[in-house]
Amino acid sequence: MLSARSISIFAILLAACGGTPSTARSGTPSNGGTPPAGEMSSGGFTLSVTSAQWEAALQNERPPSGRTYAELNISLSNNSASPILASAPLFSVLTTSSIEVPTSPATGLADSPCTDLSVAKGGTLACSLVFEVPTGDTPAELVYDDHMGHSAKAPIAIVTVDACSRFRGWTRLNTSECVSCFGSSGCPKETACTSSELNCVEADGAGDPCSTVTTCGLSQMCADQLKAALQCQVAACDASCS
Repeated sequence: MLSARSISIFAILLAACGGTPSTARSGTPSNGGTPPAGEMSSGGFTLSVTSAQWEAALQNERPPSGRTYAELNISLSNNSASPILASAPLFSVLTTSSIEVPTSPATGLADSPCTDLSVAKGGTLACSLVFEVPTGDTPAELVYDDHMGHSAKAPIAIVTVDACSRFRGWTRLNTSECVSCFGSSGCPKETACTSSELNCVEADGAGDPCSTVTTCGLSQMCADQLKAALQCQVAACDASCS
């Protein structure tokens, strides 16, 4: 079992991020800007990935063991003379390990799924795709091919992780493997936080570790350290704890 102190540290880390922290996966730097547009295909349209994030679960549906949901929000602009299809089976992703991953049936659980859609001439479509990526791998490129002359590729600039969502999806929090990872991860400590700050955050976040802390008056250095520690712990221990 996790000690009371370990659990409270989890609560402190998550609460400090206001419920919506994010970080790049596998050391990929986040540039905070707009990802580059996809290549213009010979068929006359533009494909781009506007954002991408890991999801521990979608509508309480979890991915198969050894896989993690990657949800991509995409934009497809049609400059050709005819409509183009934007159905999920026409897409796939290539990972950094050169593995091609097809769309997941969980795409239908996204808020705006790319299912049975088309883009008229001169139109633009925004929708979402979900992929079951092997744990430890990272999507690098989105591929589209309708097998009717339209094809394109778009780089996936960053993949963010909602740390609160990932933590809430952890089902092995009290296992020895998870506890061992948490203790040996080497993640940064909250050295810039005073005891009163930590005590306040711990008390404020005890009910829901992802709740927003608004009353503790944390210094910027303390808040930044807590956020960095959370991001590090989720990146280091997700495979051991989820």
